[in-house]
Amino acid sequence: MRQLPMARNRAEHRPDFCETCRKGIREIAHYPETLTWTRTMDNATQSTRRKSTLLIWGGLDALHILWYCTSSWLHGRTPYIQDLISTHELLLRHGSFSSAVIVASWLLQLSLIMSCLMFLLDVRYAKYLGYAQIPFRLFFLVPSISLILVAAHFVPGHNLIFLALVAISETVKIWSLRRYA
Repeated sequence: MRQLPMARNRAEHRPDFCETCRKGIREIAHYPETLTWTRTMDNATQSTRRKSTLLIWGGLDALHILWYCTSSWLHGRTPYIQDLISTHELLLRHGSFSSAVIVASWLLQLSLIMSCLMFLLDVRYAKYLGYAQIPFRLFFLVPSISLILVAAHFVPGHNLIFLALVAISETVKIWSLRRYA
């Protein structure tokens, strides 16, 4: 008979453990492949959580892009194309200071499209792009949880609450990407 590790020996002789628990401990000691099966299940669960997390963030980025395009169309503009024309006009009027802000804004918009695709396609490095966006999202007040932006449109005048929700959304994104992705 194979010798059980010390902790299992103690658990097997404890009076408060029921007979079923003692039997289960003995079976694990005799059939170590059950431990491998448990680890495989844990890996499958982690993989599912990772994919779900990436799909959620990719879907929220897609929602932001859809909201941006819809808002542009409702105002009679062609999304991104009219903004590019406006960018050129702004640069001519305001000079070099505005160019840094405009370039950062365009970088954020392009990275939103890239991160949407990368999250939805389960690209390994998508979370790093998500991390890199966070300072830009905070500066331009573009929350990762796009529903906050939609709600802010329909409930105007609560600027401090909106700022807090943007900060919370970015914190949630950092936490979920670090934990699950």
